[in-house]
Amino acid sequence: MVSIMSASLPIVRRIAWWHLGPQLLLMFGLILLLWTTQFPDNFNMAMGYGALGYLIYSFGSRAILLRSHRRGVNLSKRGLFSEALAEFRSSYLFLSKLHLNQASQ
Repeated sequence: MVSIMSASLPIVRRIAWWHLGPQLLLMFGLILLLWTTQFPDNFNMAMGYGALGYLIYSFGSRAILLRSHRRGVNLSKRGLFSEALAEFRSSYLFLSKLHLNQASQ
């Protein structure tokens, strides 16, 4: 019998539509900046490098910000629940501080 913890359940992520606009503006801004400064004669090259730069920023920042959470998930998959709880607690405290700082601005 397979326990719920070890079963491979699909992860469903909702799209945060209110965050999509600023993210697209950031990507298009980076493309426009590269087009006007680095590749004025080649929009396709600016678009490629701008999208690549945005993806590196996006995945890189997510990997750095959610490091403790990922460690907690890996530890819980290995059955080390007390160590995983410490990592989840660390992640929760960090993200709570981050959210409170953003809400106060």
